[in-house]
Amino acid sequence: MLLACNFHLINKHYVTREMAYLAKEYHSKEGEFKRRRDAAKIAVKTARIFISAQARQVIREYSRVWQLAPSISS
Repeated sequence: MLLACNFHLINKHYVTREMAYLAKEYHSKEGEFKRRRDAAKIAVKTARIFISAQARQVIREYSRVWQLAPSISS
């Protein structure tokens, strides 16, 4: 469950488009960034097989688009 949540956090919030571009363009080995990201995605997918339905629900809720309540965002 933690692996899936971390994957979401890193790939949706930390790794910006600019960062991904720089990694693809300037990394020493061609295509390594994509290979590593794909390997992480496969690891998350494989790990999901072994977790409970409740844990999957937590991951779904964590990965949803978050919206602040109007009273908080004002």
